[in-house]
Order: sequence, then structure tokens, then C-alpha cells
Amino acid sequence: MATSCDRVKLNCISYWFKPSCKVGLCAIARAADRTLVFVEFELGVAASAPDAEAKACLMALRLAAEGLGDRPFLLESHFFRTPFSTFEDFGESLASSVV
Repeated sequence: MATSCDRVKLNCISYWFKPSCKVGLCAIARAADRTLVFVEFELGVAASAPDAEAKACLMALRLAAEGLGDRPFLLESHFFRTPFSTFEDFGESLASSVV
């Protein structure tokens, strides 16, 4: 029998806050009604700007996994396009409830 999953959408963006500072913003919302589950952000200096975006996504994924408890959820994402773009990069920190 198939398990019921919450489908959630992960969106991560980054933007310049100051010339030498970049903010990574990550939002997770339920796919059905776009209700936000978590929003997280991370600040990074220019040299590590992509890392700020990745750290924000990682934190939001971990928070969502904790917040959804034992109920599994299916992740949809447009974030996976950077050097930090594989589940292998994040895998060790993701809760087992992420399917």
C-alpha cells in the first residue's frame, strides 16, 4: 500500500544585501495550497555567497523534516542547479523522513 506524502516545494534564491554581502533565502511551502512550512535565511560574504544560499536551504530542509514529524514528504525543487546541487551534498544532514 502506498504511503501518503505531503508534497512540499523548496525555493531558494540569493540576492545582494550590500556590495560585499549576500543573503540566501529559502522557503518551503506545501505544493497543494502554497502554505509556508518554513522560511530560513543565511548571510554570506561575497567570497562565500553561494554557500549562504546552500546553508539556508540546508537549515530549512532540516527544520521542515523536524516540523513534519514522522509524516513523510516528497520534495520538489528548482534549487538544484549550483555546485551545492545534489542530495549527496545535503544527505548526511537530512532527516530520514524526507523521501
